Amino acid sequence: MGKFSCLEEGIFALKTLKSVENIYDREEEKKWLEAAFKSRAWFSVCGLRRTGKTTLVRSIAHALKSFEVVYINAWELPEEHSFEVFLERLKDGIIDILKRQKLKSALRKVSKVSFLGVSIEFREKAQLKLISSLNDLVNKKPLVIILDEAPYLLTLSTAQKFFAALYDTFAPNLVVAFAGSIITLKYIYERDETMPLYGRVEEELILEPFDEYTSKKYLEAGFEQCNLRPSQELIEKAVLNLGGFPGWLTLFGRISARKLLTKGKVETDKILTELEKRASLTIIAEVAKFLRFKRNFKVYLKILKKIAIDGETTLTEISRAISRDPSTTTFYLNQLMLYGIIKKENKKYRIVDPLLRRIIQKPNFEREVKARI
Repeated sequence: MGKFSCLEEGIFALKTLKSVENIYDREEEKKWLEAAFKSRAWFSVCGLRRTGKTTLVRSIAHALKSFEVVYINAWELPEEHSFEVFLERLKDGIIDILKRQKLKSALRKVSKVSFLGVSIEFREKAQLKLISSLNDLVNKKPLVIILDEAPYLLTLSTAQKFFAALYDTFAPNLVVAFAGSIITLKYIYERDETMPLYGRVEEELILEPFDEYTSKKYLEAGFEQCNLRPSQELIEKAVLNLGGFPGWLTLFGRISARKLLTKGKVETDKILTELEKRASLTIIAEVAKFLRFKRNFKVYLKILKKIAIDGETTLTEISRAISRDPSTTTFYLNQLMLYGIIKKENKKYRIVDPLLRRIIQKPNFEREVKARI
């Protein structure tokens, strides 16, 4: 690769759509996803934030070239009218494909459809037009819809019913891949047999952070693409501070590689400080969004602070810290575990992401989160 092209297209590129060769490791997961797509299965991919779910799913779908692909990130949907905005985004994605395929009749059918600011009756008619255009599209070429951060939409029964209708109408020519920063999406769409999507989503892939060895090799491979050979001390310090999260490792690699390519030297501690400042804003916004509609959000913040400071702690210790009985405390902890913020191992709770843990410990963390709720 060229001097800076490694940062545009390679392992250290920030974009979530890459060539499969630039997705380091994950060979078993690549095979799993390829088989799921080729067998036209509906599936979900879950894991902690910044484990590379989006990049993996999008890149494999596009690499197969046998599907049209529409990608929608539910995290970006507004909290009000989120389903209507989702339908608008889906419509826009379909219009782009219809234009490429030059399906003029289907394009005319859907191009003027709107889902916002209209009556329920008209919205239902608009959905029928959208579904009619989908029918024209999938009959020509199979379609994949990737719904990222799916929990933020699937909590709505209307969204689940819509996807169930799509499955019943268009499968197997339509495939939906749900991705979420959550330990399992099945908790949302398959809690019991009455759920609209029950039995329609065949499998679930859980993506874990890299282990220490793979994290080091990830950084080494990214630097090698840039024709760089930084010291092992730099790589070991990065992995110690950032853990096995490709998202953080990529950002560290980009900052380090850019400085090495332009200045010929790098100060690891300064890069880690710079990265932590940038990450702080992202993490605070993510925690605030999670807590925005939670009752007693201050209790969640106390729990996070307790776990972050202690490193790992028990149910009894957390219950004592927040002055709640164990059953009530368990409810709060289960919510934090479901959304991948904390993890339970050997009856103790901890925060897996070391960068998240350090940011939660900062004195202004609670104040900054509250300001965004």
